[in-house]
Amino acid sequence: MQQPYQHHEATSPAPYRQEFHNSSCAMGVVTHIVKMAGILSPLLILELVKDPAKASRWIRIASVATAGVTETLWATRARRSAPAEPHR
Repeated sequence: MQQPYQHHEATSPAPYRQEFHNSSCAMGVVTHIVKMAGILSPLLILELVKDPAKASRWIRIASVATAGVTETLWATRARRSAPAEPHR
């Protein structure tokens, strides 16, 4: 004899679900855009600056600036998150 069908929510309690609106989601988008700008900056700099020495200098400046902005965004996100939430 077959057992009657029961929906999975009827047999076990629903797991915790995060709400759709997450305030840290915008921070993730900004971080992504900053990282993409940092990745693409050498291509743009090499097209705009013709002197190789100056281009190399601007690429280093862009790399350090991108790293600084990314770390600042991560620190801001970590500070805003819940204290009980572990950080990676």
